[in-house]
Amino acid sequence: MWFPIKTASTLASWIFAHFDFGLYFYVDEISEFKKITNDLSHFGHSLSLHPNHENMSFICTMRHPYNRVLSLYKSTVSPFSDNLSSENFDKFIDYSFYKRNLFRDNNVFSDRKPNFIIRSESFYEDILKIPFIKNSKLHQCGILEEMCSKEINKSFDLENENEFLTPEIKNKIYKFFEPHFELFGYEK
Repeated sequence: MWFPIKTASTLASWIFAHFDFGLYFYVDEISEFKKITNDLSHFGHSLSLHPNHENMSFICTMRHPYNRVLSLYKSTVSPFSDNLSSENFDKFIDYSFYKRNLFRDNNVFSDRKPNFIIRSESFYEDILKIPFIKNSKLHQCGILEEMCSKEINKSFDLENENEFLTPEIKNKIYKFFEPHFELFGYEK
């Protein structure tokens, strides 16, 4: 599983913890994965493909790149800040993409395409495409739909979000995430 940052990763972690998934880290010194004991932990944003990953299903959450990057920006500033501007958003993009390398796993899909994609825009419908979830008691009793409707770790709303997503900024995001637009069916 890979739940990239600002793709409903907290919600996905909460739901998948109900299916006995766990968070593992690879320990170089002993060449094996070790489980973190907290069963309700966030599964994290990094990706380390297991040595036999080709024999496993790959589940990935995703979100439209424009909304994803803007949400990340909003999660780093206060809604009451004087720094909220399209100019500062543009600087944040340059810093996040190229200096901080927040999206370093961006090109993982050239090596491996997900078997199941859970888009934040259609979370419930997409998660039901995974057979073990569709056939689960959690879904059969109706609780899963209610869980999927929760907005966990939501960033604040902006009255003027379109002002932040200028054509220049959209183009910059598109160029960086072009494979995501194509693979996940998002419109430019």
